[in-house]
Amino acid sequence: MFSPEGNNLSQVIHKFAEIPFDDLTHLASNLAQTPIALITFMDNSHQWLKSQVGLTGKIHLYLNFCEFIIELHSQPESPTEQEDIDNLLMGNSSNPTLILSPEPMIISDTWNDPRFASQPVVKGDHGIRFYLGMPLMTTDNLMLGMLSMMDYQPRELQPETIKALQSLSNQIISQINLHRQLIHSKTKLSQLENIINERKQVWEIVRQERDFVCAVLDTLSALVIVLDPDGRIIRFNRTCEQLTGYSAKDVEGKTFDELGLNLLPSDYGSKPNSRPIMIEFDEPPKSIKTQHSIPLTPRHSGLNTWETEWVNPNGQSRWIAWSNRALLQANGLIKYVIATGIDITERRNSEDRMELLERAITASPSGIVISDFTAADCPIIYCNPAFEKLTGYSQEEVLGRNCRILQGEDTDSEELARIRNAIAQNTDCTVTLKNYRKDGSYFWNKLSISPVRDREGRLTHFIGIQTDITKRKQSEDALRESEARYRLLADHATDLISHHSDDGTYLYASPASRQLLGYEPEELIGKSVYELIHPEDLEFT
Repeated sequence: MFSPEGNNLSQVIHKFAEIPFDDLTHLASNLAQTPIALITFMDNSHQWLKSQVGLTGKIHLYLNFCEFIIELHSQPESPTEQEDIDNLLMGNSSNPTLILSPEPMIISDTWNDPRFASQPVVKGDHGIRFYLGMPLMTTDNLMLGMLSMMDYQPRELQPETIKALQSLSNQIISQINLHRQLIHSKTKLSQLENIINERKQVWEIVRQERDFVCAVLDTLSALVIVLDPDGRIIRFNRTCEQLTGYSAKDVEGKTFDELGLNLLPSDYGSKPNSRPIMIEFDEPPKSIKTQHSIPLTPRHSGLNTWETEWVNPNGQSRWIAWSNRALLQANGLIKYVIATGIDITERRNSEDRMELLERAITASPSGIVISDFTAADCPIIYCNPAFEKLTGYSQEEVLGRNCRILQGEDTDSEELARIRNAIAQNTDCTVTLKNYRKDGSYFWNKLSISPVRDREGRLTHFIGIQTDITKRKQSEDALRESEARYRLLADHATDLISHHSDDGTYLYASPASRQLLGYEPEELIGKSVYELIHPEDLEFT
């Protein structure tokens, strides 16, 4: 019976206000030559008056009259139609809309029909005598409302007038349909605008996140390069620009081979058993594609990191440690490869220096030992091969022990006291000690110790350098013995024995100088031998 919008009609009926219904109502009144005309809309439970001409008094009585006529017009002509109406009223119908005939509802004289006798608007001298209703039907014969015309006199309309009024009702329906389409279009447009705004918000969030990621990448000290599956560069952060001298625009879309840069070790692939470069995945990819510049290999095999040498715009060589990670598409194929590099030049130089120092310490002919000052009793933590050769102890035998293992009962206590004092004062010192090897033999050890501090200036270690001076010590002892024997012989000889410098100055004179020259030996020291020669004899010297 009513619109397919049903109860939803109340939500849209107010939107029909923009349609010029009043003009159409006046036109209907003029065509029918009736003092009253009105347009109403209805659903299963409500009726709305949208426009009227000539209504006076209690308008709701006229609306009730219209509704009564519609109900009479929709009386079922068969039990089947009555069953459809009952189902509709009970809410059990699969078709919630009763289809009415689009034909006009015409009551020429209400007083001649006893069904209208109880209607308030019909009673009395000024009661409604004539009614003409034009159903406002959609193209699929669903009713939206009614165009009603009433008169206080009984009437008979000409077919041409009824046809004109039918055309007018069709125009009303066309206006309504156009307006509904406009409302629908506006709704769709509003929905599209909402979608566009939502997407703008999403894109703005994406842009902000992208800018944030770019800012983070550009502030990192690490090199970050993003490659597509063909090994072409699509992202080159600022650290890469500074190191290579290339701008991000210069390298975009190019491979490392085209730029003359190495992302793989120089000897990669040259060795038969060389391991592949590893790419890390969150999940194993469905397909792995060999690239121009970088082979993509699953995580479970290959190198975790590797090093390559780059040359910066100043011609300086820089060493980079690389690692890779792959980002996959939803279908499991590789979308991007992120190569992350760290400039390890300083670390590598430090390692080279450390290696050089280690080789130098290992090759040193002097024994070198390092003790941990931070541990109890300053245990030895390192000794070089020269120490092992000098003492007879292996590295395993001395690690964790104190250098006192080399001391004996006759080791000079004064020299040991100097060592203890230097350690207490955190200063250098050099001493000569009589030490003992593992086999019990002794050797003379010239020991120099120096403190070692960390970056904060805290004392952490002592380094000791040991030199075997046994032969020198023995030579010095032999020389002293020889000098003692010579002095004993010279002191008891009757002949004068003297020692002179190149210019004839006395450096030594034996006691015989008292009898032969009349000088004490001490008096001659520093004198020239020419001072004791007679002037006449000088010409013969």
